[in-house]
Amino acid sequence: MSRTQFTSGLLAGVLLTIPFAALAGDHSHEGHSPGGDEPTAAAQPVAEPRDEVALLIAKQRASYPLTVCPVSGEELGSLAEIDAAVVETQRDAYALETCPISGMKLGGMGEPYDHVHGTRLVRFCCGSCRPKFDEDPEAAMAKVDAALVEAQKATYPHTMCPVTAEMPNDAMGEPYDILYGTRLVRLCCEACVGEFWKSPEKYVAMLEEPTPE
Repeated sequence: MSRTQFTSGLLAGVLLTIPFAALAGDHSHEGHSPGGDEPTAAAQPVAEPRDEVALLIAKQRASYPLTVCPVSGEELGSLAEIDAAVVETQRDAYALETCPISGMKLGGMGEPYDHVHGTRLVRFCCGSCRPKFDEDPEAAMAKVDAALVEAQKATYPHTMCPVTAEMPNDAMGEPYDILYGTRLVRLCCEACVGEFWKSPEKYVAMLEEPTPE
């Protein structure tokens, strides 16, 4: 088994071009199905702010006067559009074939229930599993992430750790696997994780280059 840490390397806390509602928690796609009618999301209670920044945003967003970004002048994005984009871009590569809550095979109860957790897609066998997901989202997302890692191992193109650049990623035993968004990155050891997150774009760009002979 690989030593694995799952961390999404996605931009967080951007307030200018993402609506404040996006920072309150997760977003569901009620009965979303590929090629079907547009989903109609049922009203969800506002999530309890998880830290002081979220609390500050929650208190002020109702009186926020702007509908455009104060820097670019562009209209603030629609939460529904953001969620739809997450589903569209991640659905084809979604690797977990079972519901992370019930364990049932996806599709066994009709079209899977798509839910956006932050900026990640998670698929349930039915809408009834959503409340159970909220009880321990980390445990469910760990299953989603583990499936993504396994699905990408066979075709992972590099044998070198992108952080050390000179050490094979299995030089110290099994590679240390992390996720950058939904992309697998294999490091030589846990010690490289901190360095990777200091400049993830730099190291991911290195993965686009051919492995040195």
